[in-house]
Amino acid sequence: MKLKTRVLMYAVTLILALSCSQPAFAVSTFTVLSSGNGDFELQGEALESVAALDITITYDTVTLANPKVTAGVFLSGALTAVNTNVAGSVRIGIITTSALQGSGILAKLDFDQVGNSPGRITAVKASIANSNGTPLPVLATFVNPSSDSAVVETTSADKGTQSNTSASSASAPAPTSGTASSAGQQVVIVGLVPSGESAGTKIAEPPAAPDALPEPVKEPVKEIEMVPQRTATSAPDVEKPVTPISQDKKIYTQKSVLELFREYKGERSMKAFMALFDRDPLIGFTQTPAIGLSDGKATVKISFIAIPSGKSAPAIKVKDATVISLKKDTDNTNTWIAELRPDMKDLSAVLIVPQEKTNMEFPIIAAPKIAVDLDKSGKVTEADFKLFLSDRGTVKKPKFDLNGDGKRDFVDDYIFTANYIVKKPARNK
Repeated sequence: MKLKTRVLMYAVTLILALSCSQPAFAVSTFTVLSSGNGDFELQGEALESVAALDITITYDTVTLANPKVTAGVFLSGALTAVNTNVAGSVRIGIITTSALQGSGILAKLDFDQVGNSPGRITAVKASIANSNGTPLPVLATFVNPSSDSAVVETTSADKGTQSNTSASSASAPAPTSGTASSAGQQVVIVGLVPSGESAGTKIAEPPAAPDALPEPVKEPVKEIEMVPQRTATSAPDVEKPVTPISQDKKIYTQKSVLELFREYKGERSMKAFMALFDRDPLIGFTQTPAIGLSDGKATVKISFIAIPSGKSAPAIKVKDATVISLKKDTDNTNTWIAELRPDMKDLSAVLIVPQEKTNMEFPIIAAPKIAVDLDKSGKVTEADFKLFLSDRGTVKKPKFDLNGDGKRDFVDDYIFTANYIVKKPARNK
C-alpha cells in the first residue's frame, strides 16, 4: 500500500506540474469572428514581435460572395495587400514597421449574403514572422454562427497536412480569450506550427533564437525610378546613383540562402544542402522561379508589397542585378512585380524597397547556370551529387571550382545544389 500511495502521489504531482506549466513563448492567436449579416472581424490576440503576416481566409461561396476588406485600427501605418479575386478565398498580407504587440482588430470583412444564411467561414491559414523573417508559432481560429457542433483541425504550416475530428456541442472547445461565445455557434480551431515541425508538435515551445540581421549592404546600390507608363518589356530610362541606405531605418529581411551555406557546419550531404533551400519565404515577397539560374539573359520576377511613391510606382533599389521592368500587380492591392536580371558572377543580388520607416530587403536566390550531369550519363541523378561531394581535388587543384575563384568552398556547394534542384527529374523532387 505504501508503494502504491507513493506512486499515486508522484503521478498527481506530475500531472499538476504539467498542467500548471506556462509556455516559454507566447503563441499569437488569430480569430475570424462572425458579427452577423455576412460581416466578420479578424482579431489578433497575444501578438508578440510580429512584423509580417500572411493570412488566407476560405469562405463558403454558397452562402457568401463579394468580400470587401477594411484594415483595422490595430494595423495603423502597416503595409497591407489584399487579394479577393479568387472565389472562396481572401488573402491578406501585412508588413509593419513597428512590430505588432498585444491584441486588437486587424481587419473587417464584409460579404454579400447569398440566400438567408448568415454565411460560413470554412478555413483559416496563417503564417507570421518577426523582422528577421523568422517564423513564429501561431494559432488560427474561426467562429461561425448557427451550428451545434465543433470541428478541431491541426495543420502543419509547411506541409499542409490535416487531421479532423468531430465533437458534440457539449464537448466543443471553448473559444480563446477575446473570441465571442454563444450557444449554437460553431467554433473551429486550426493550429499552425512553425516550419519544419509536424502537426503533432507542441506549438507552445519557443522557436529557435532569431537570426541576427545581416550586415548593411556595403556595395554601392543604384535606384531605378519607374514610371507607370512603362511596359513589362521596356527597359528603365532613368538610372542614377543614390546615397547609401539610411541606417536610421529599420530593416525587414532574412538571411540569404548563400549565407545559410556559409554558416552551415553540419554533414555535407545532398539532403542537408537541399534543405537549406527549403525554407519559408519572406512574407510579403515571392520570387518566380524560386531559384534563378543566371546565363546573362535569364530573369526572375519578384512580387512585393509596398506603398507607391506619390502617384508613381515605388522607388526600388537593386544590388548585383539589373531592373528590366516594374509594374502593378492587378490581382493584389499595394503589390508590385519587378523583373530583374541577376548578375552572372555575383551571388548576392538583393531587391531593396525603401519605405517611410523601414527598408525591406529581399535576397534573390540565383546562381550561375552550370552542367550538373557530372558522370556524363545523359541525365541528372543522385550519383552526380555524390560525385560532386566526394571528389574535391586538392588545395592547389580543386575539383568542381564552379565560380572559378581557385578554391572549393561553400559557394561551390551553393551553386551546384541550386542547379541540381532545378535540373533534377520531377520524380526525384
